[in-house]
Amino acid sequence: MNLADPVEVFPDCRLWLAYFDDGSGDSVSSPKSALAEAKLSVRDQLRWQQYRPATKKRQFLNSRRAVRAVLQRELGDDAAHIQFDSDSQGCPILLSQQVGPWPQISLSHSGNAVAIAISMNAFPIGVDIEVVEPLRADALRLIASHPQERAWCDRETGRESDALATLWTIKEAVWKTLHCRDEIPISEISIEFDRGILTPCVANSAFQDAKFRTQLFVFECEAVVPETIRLAAGDTPLRGCVMQRVTEPHRYDAP
Repeated sequence: MNLADPVEVFPDCRLWLAYFDDGSGDSVSSPKSALAEAKLSVRDQLRWQQYRPATKKRQFLNSRRAVRAVLQRELGDDAAHIQFDSDSQGCPILLSQQVGPWPQISLSHSGNAVAIAISMNAFPIGVDIEVVEPLRADALRLIASHPQERAWCDRETGRESDALATLWTIKEAVWKTLHCRDEIPISEISIEFDRGILTPCVANSAFQDAKFRTQLFVFECEAVVPETIRLAAGDTPLRGCVMQRVTEPHRYDAP
């Protein structure tokens, strides 16, 4: 595993990127050591066992190995007392019998890359990454389901696929901050555009007043939105988004 240095995307919120070898020997061929390193929760052990394709099995386990490495870097000795798990909605959480509070966390994996966002703030966070590859524009246009989104993509002449992939990472990151995945379809998330500024909106009464901080990032590919962070890490071209849903002006102190 190659774990790049973190990037602070918001106050007290950092983005970590981990890269794994593509070869099957990276984790699946030595499951005992990989499982010990990942320290899977009971829920994640069941999920890992249910995966059938070796690629998906390896990808899932590697994402948990990356989480453990990030927790060790972020929390030091306290990381040994932290369990990474997910709630009833499938949202990642950190648990401990020790006195907290513990950070907010979100993760995403694509190809051999894993992205982890971790924050000491109480604000919910979400991260999404997509490995850059040829995409079918006709299928991806379903992502741009709102008129202002289609108009923006149409203006991105010659790079519509890049614009749509960027749009997808934003919506996925917003969706992860909502923590009610079974109740809000991603079609209820829209993006408004004003002079290069993107504003996420949620067409649901529970979140219609929600405010978000947005940070896009790319590695070895073209940015289609101003103020995108260009990363210098890893060996796989990717694009992604970190989102923070700002709800209360309350700050957690680091444990």
